[in-house]
Amino acid sequence: MARVSFADQNMQDMKDIEKPASAAAAAVHKASGVVKSVKPQTGQVTLEHSAAASLNWPSMTMPFGVKDRLC
Repeated sequence: MARVSFADQNMQDMKDIEKPASAAAAAVHKASGVVKSVKPQTGQVTLEHSAAASLNWPSMTMPFGVKDRLC
C-alpha cells in the first residue's frame, strides 16, 4: 500500500468541500479506491476513490503526491 499526500492541484472544482482543520490534517481518513495511474517521474499516483465521509469528500478520481518516492 502506498502512502500519499495531497498533491498541488487546482481545487476550484472542490470549493464547496470542507477542508480539514490543521489539527485534523494529521488525522487518518479512510476510503477505498483503485489506482488508475502511477507517475514515478512526477511523484504522483491517481486514485479513483469512494466517498471519504470524515473529509466530506464525494467519490472522485484525483491525483495525490507520493510522500516517500522510491526513484
